[in-house]
Amino acid sequence: MEASLAGAPAGRPGDRRARVVCLGASFTGRYLAREFASEASVVFLTRDPARLRSQGLAALDPRDAEAAAAAPGALILDTVPAADPALPYRPALGDLAGRPGGARYLHLSSTSVYPSRFCAETEDGLPTLDERSATGSESARAEGRLLLERAVLAAYPEARILRCGGIYGPGRCVATRFRDGDFSRAGAGNRMVSRIHVHDLCRLVLALGRAEPGPALVNAVDEGPSSNRETFSHLEGVLGVTVPGRWRTAAPAGRRVVSGHARALLGGRYAFPTYREGFADCLERTAAR
Repeated sequence: MEASLAGAPAGRPGDRRARVVCLGASFTGRYLAREFASEASVVFLTRDPARLRSQGLAALDPRDAEAAAAAPGALILDTVPAADPALPYRPALGDLAGRPGGARYLHLSSTSVYPSRFCAETEDGLPTLDERSATGSESARAEGRLLLERAVLAAYPEARILRCGGIYGPGRCVATRFRDGDFSRAGAGNRMVSRIHVHDLCRLVLALGRAEPGPALVNAVDEGPSSNRETFSHLEGVLGVTVPGRWRTAAPAGRRVVSGHARALLGGRYAFPTYREGFADCLERTAAR
């Protein structure tokens, strides 16, 4: 069946790669397809398959969802943001992710579902939240994410949720923005930020797709939540720039988000445990651009 689908990987005899059906043409999905080609065969379901095919990626129209996800052990990676209509590909997928032994459904959500309106005199006074912490719809974005999580679980009760911190990587990184003179991300005061390098996020996706039984909810964050004061000061030293904004004097705000499962899923080691290693990777890999 796969070989007859235009634009989809035909597969090879003995191919042990994970079969990933990515909903949406996301930054994470595209990185997974390009950087983990030896571990995963990725096909995208998108409303504009021709655009992705022109980039050398395998893509199908949503009408082909059932055939794409029918491969044994397929992993459905839902990266469609809450701004899109809820579960736009669900009718095409049918009950594939609900059948015994069927495709496993992973949904990328966001740590924005956790309360964040905390302030403190010092950074140590900000709370630390994990997968056991209560969620809160403090913004339209958070409410949309929570509603989408609930819709996913209503449709696929066995789905696994990855709540992602700020996803960054080569081509999508505050360090390269600052290097190039774009300081639009410097106006948020002295907020605490939890991040994840896209490389480690892709590793978590594949690990959670394999894990049995595996946790139902994982905070996809690295081991080094950091304040803007710490992060921007570091980047000023690395880049030799002056970052504008109130981050030097503003009171600490926000919260740390940590993960009780990510390190174990990653085999005990992050490729980029903090923003320092991750930003260095982004700067190195985009130096020639």
